[in-house]
Amino acid sequence: MPQTSAFTWPGLILVVLGSSFLGNLLTKVFDRSSARSAEIRASYADAIKALNNWGQYPTRIRRRTDDEPETLRKLEELGAQGNSALAYSVGWVSGENPAVGQIFNELTVMLRAEVARHARLAWATVPANSADLMNLAGPIKPGDRHFGPDDPWAGIIPAEWMVIQLFSQVIRYRFGWRRLLPSWYLRRRFQRMKIIAAAREAFEVKSIRRLYVPDDGHLTDQTEMPG
Repeated sequence: MPQTSAFTWPGLILVVLGSSFLGNLLTKVFDRSSARSAEIRASYADAIKALNNWGQYPTRIRRRTDDEPETLRKLEELGAQGNSALAYSVGWVSGENPAVGQIFNELTVMLRAEVARHARLAWATVPANSADLMNLAGPIKPGDRHFGPDDPWAGIIPAEWMVIQLFSQVIRYRFGWRRLLPSWYLRRRFQRMKIIAAAREAFEVKSIRRLYVPDDGHLTDQTEMPG
């Protein structure tokens, strides 16, 4: 007598349904993982934008065209929005990964100090109500040599650029296979990369942004208004 297969139609139906369920489950897991990765990328991009916008705030002040109440109100709102966005990003990055959050927080502290210093200098300047006053180095004077090897602005990197470049080296560890690395390892890795040390050196050696020009028109590395 021919042997009857133990593989019956009900069993086949269960296998098909089980495979379908498992496939749908895996699809949902991958979809959620992909959506989460996209959300993380967008949030880190927002954090970088917050650094950039806050770093440019003194320039916005310096290039104001007048001191009318409406202009001052808009600048105050811009500063409040930038400060709020930066504070939110500090919280988000710290929650996303403690090691990365520590780096972001320390870079933010340095940038805040730089912006506070230069915002104070920018508020003390006269409004840029003409095209030549839009130059951060002040109006061009006879004998000035610009855009050449002797340009006094050569090599000057805005503070927010320096911070963003350094932080970009850090956030690459939050994507791909590096995302699986534990926080304790990342802390050691970031210490070896000397991210914070590089930022401190950049801020201590010279002023990253020059917004104050003495009356004689000569640029200096001075970061404080004369007393």
